Amino acid sequence: MMGRFIWPIFVGLIVLLPLPLGSYNPWTWSAAGVVIAALVIGWSASVLKSGATVEWRNALWPPVAMFVAVVLWIIFQISPLSPAHPVWELAASALGEPLSGSMSVAPQLSEIALIRLLSFGGAFWLAFQYGRDRDRAYLLLRAFVYAASAYAVYGLVNLIAGNKYLLWYKRTAYLEDVTGTFVNHNSYATYAGLAMVVAAGLLIQTVRRAWQLSDPTLAWPARAIEAAKGKGTVLITLLLLNGMAWLQSHSRMGFIATLAGLMTLVVTGKAMGTRRSRLIGSGVGLAILIVLLNWSGDRVMARIDHTESNDRMPIFTLAAQAVQGAPLTGHGYGSFAAVLPMYRDGSLPSDKVFAMAHDTYLELAVEIGMPATFLLTLSVAWLSALCLIGAYKRNRDGVIPAVGFAGAVLVATHATLDFSVQMPAIGCLFAALLGLGNAQAWSPSRRARSSTADAAASA
Repeated sequence: MMGRFIWPIFVGLIVLLPLPLGSYNPWTWSAAGVVIAALVIGWSASVLKSGATVEWRNALWPPVAMFVAVVLWIIFQISPLSPAHPVWELAASALGEPLSGSMSVAPQLSEIALIRLLSFGGAFWLAFQYGRDRDRAYLLLRAFVYAASAYAVYGLVNLIAGNKYLLWYKRTAYLEDVTGTFVNHNSYATYAGLAMVVAAGLLIQTVRRAWQLSDPTLAWPARAIEAAKGKGTVLITLLLLNGMAWLQSHSRMGFIATLAGLMTLVVTGKAMGTRRSRLIGSGVGLAILIVLLNWSGDRVMARIDHTESNDRMPIFTLAAQAVQGAPLTGHGYGSFAAVLPMYRDGSLPSDKVFAMAHDTYLELAVEIGMPATFLLTLSVAWLSALCLIGAYKRNRDGVIPAVGFAGAVLVATHATLDFSVQMPAIGCLFAALLGLGNAQAWSPSRRARSSTADAAASA
């Protein structure tokens, strides 16, 4: 009985996380972490009570082991048993009294960031367990697209009305950009880009099914129009709506990353099973992009030639110096804002506060060291690769792992020049998409045959 409500609550959490300004405040992601932890505990209790099977694949052992190793390393960084960072000795000398420090320069920040990381892991696990049911998987995908469309409408209306408030928050930046309910336009570009990838995946699936049921005697243009009616038309509308808001965010890297994700979706696996369908899909996508650019793409195209790496090179340089200061151990997870002042020089504007490195990989190297960064990155890449394999193996629902892999390409690309995936609303969403992709990466019939064989062997 209890387990019946876990999935609807989780879906509701995923679609509502962007509402409190992308859940960027520590209290919001801490609250989200508590909810996800409660859902995981509820799932565990329901499994123990009902004796249900825990979904699992042997291919998940390596990424799960790497993730757990990174979590244990972060806990060690926070622990007073770890070697104290040199900054604690300086602080003790300045205060004139001994201090018990840890490897992390800011243990409280590390604890809060760890809650965020664990919530991402919990989101993946719940999506993986419940996403084996295709109806549940599609429920989450549809709910996300509809919610993202509502946020897109809000952002567009805000922009047209010239509203300086974002819900209760008075904006001081991005007044000419669509940010949905996010504070930062780059973060919103990632969110809207993921909405476009998922909407495109659902559109492909809907049109494929309608095509199979349509009149085969019709010429293919007429048959395509027939297949796109109804639910297909709704999805096209939502895709265009999110596309308009995405372009009006005026995010350069968001533009490039989303195109990479959409192109990946078109060419990956059996989502679009034939060369002809891929060509048609690419042509339709190009036509939609041209329409969107004509409507609302002037400003973002004007900014493409001025890359964001040029804007952020000074902070990248300082972050690299911080990595060299503790290349193996790091300075403490979530502590970048506390570490940067130790390396800051005149290359950065004195009136600006930099809480993020604007490169997730580089920031992780500063905080947890290069070996742990490699493990965490490899674990996500491994899960993404399983989605890619599933996209090629699955026939019926191959679009779900294809969406998971395309979303990973989008997020991984944008993470090279921004911190969008560190926003809980996006991080939990991305983890859920990876979970769904892995859940649907192998067919239920294969699992059933395997279980039958195991039962026969044990008998």
